[in-house]
Formats: sequence, structure tokens, C-alpha cells
Amino acid sequence: MARIRMWLEGVLAAVAAGLAVLTLFIPDWIERFFEAKPDSGEGEAEWLVSAGFAAAAVLLALLARRDWRRLHAATEH
Repeated sequence: MARIRMWLEGVLAAVAAGLAVLTLFIPDWIERFFEAKPDSGEGEAEWLVSAGFAAAAVLLALLARRDWRRLHAATEH
């Protein structure tokens, strides 16, 4: 179970990081995808969502690292 959780956290971290980077290159991708302009095209909402994706990526990567270390520590003993 811990191995599956580790891989899931790692994949979700990569997806979140990818979405954060995507926002750097195509800032209005969220408006294009959802066909809505929550901030009237100012771009503030996109940057807040991007910051959320970046924070999620860091948190998930740290959780995956913790699980990886636990798995390897258990196999060494």
C-alpha cells in the first residue's frame, strides 16, 4: 500500500508541477479550457491557481520522498 501511495504522490506532484509551469508559458490556458474569465482577463486568478499547483507539487513531492525513505529503510533491516 505504501508503494502505491508513494507512486501516486509522485505522479500527482509531477502533474501539479507541469500545470504550474504551463501557466508560466500560457497564462490564459485556464480561461481557454473552461471558457470562463473569472477575473475579467486580468490574469490574477491564473497566478493564484498556479501558486496552488506549485505548493501542491512541493507538498506531494515531500510526501513521496518520505514514503520512499520509509520503504527503503524497511527493506534494509
